[in-house]
Amino acid sequence: MTYHYFVPSFNNKSNNYSFLGAKINYRPNNKNWQIDVSGTNLLNEKSYIEENTSDISRNLLRTNLLERYFLLNFTYSF
Repeated sequence: MTYHYFVPSFNNKSNNYSFLGAKINYRPNNKNWQIDVSGTNLLNEKSYIEENTSDISRNLLRTNLLERYFLLNFTYSF
C-alpha cells in the first residue's frame, strides 16, 4: 500500500490531498505464472490544485485526475 498526503499551500489548509494506492501479488511455488491486482486513486480525488505565489502574482494550476481504477495483470513465463 502507498499513501501520499500533499499540502500545496500552507495558507489554505482546505486544499490538502490524500492519495491511496494498493497492489497485491500472487505467485504460486514452482509455477510459471503470477497474478497482480492493483488499485490507484482509491480515495477518488477528482482534481489537484497547485498554488504558486510570488511578490507580484498568484498562479493556480488545476489538474484533472483519472478516477479510481483497478488493474488485473496476469504474467506467464516460458
